[in-house]
Amino acid sequence: MALSPVERSTLICLLDEGDDVPSNISERTNHHNKSVSRSLSNLEERGHVENKGRGVYRLTTSGEDLAELAKELEES
Repeated sequence: MALSPVERSTLICLLDEGDDVPSNISERTNHHNKSVSRSLSNLEERGHVENKGRGVYRLTTSGEDLAELAKELEES
């Protein structure tokens, strides 16, 4: 499955930094807040992240696997 650059950065940010809100992810990844929010919605629809309440997102098991793969590919 193809990931957009924002989705990839979002997943890696959640992997590295832990559960967080879109505005913090936006700041850490240097992507616009609306782009991060949209990517989180897309990732949630695909089962890679979940909103645990109050706008805080966390990786699911599949999201963690995908984030680790994305991070490996980015580092190589």
